[in-house]
Amino acid sequence: MKNKEYQEWLEKMANDSGMKIMQSSVVASLITSGSAQSAEQAMQIGFAILMDKPLFLIVDKGVELSQALKRIANGSIVRIDMKDNDAMQAAAAQLKEFIKNHGSN
Repeated sequence: MKNKEYQEWLEKMANDSGMKIMQSSVVASLITSGSAQSAEQAMQIGFAILMDKPLFLIVDKGVELSQALKRIANGSIVRIDMKDNDAMQAAAAQLKEFIKNHGSN
């Protein structure tokens, strides 16, 4: 990525994801094998941490998280098979409860 393209990408991230995170009371992130190493997801999680937002992670089975991310998420990690509809519904219910307990918006 060229410098200008990188700057445009950063501005888009700040104006899109950054603003949404700032306005949210909690941040939920779906982490799949394809997104676990993505720059976009790293920026979103990093921004959520900087903004001191409660973080809720729904992690697809088999995806490894760093020890640092596990510490930061502080028990708010749900590991599921994302191909299993019942598991996704259960994770959604857990997220709803998390928002109820940690959200203020």
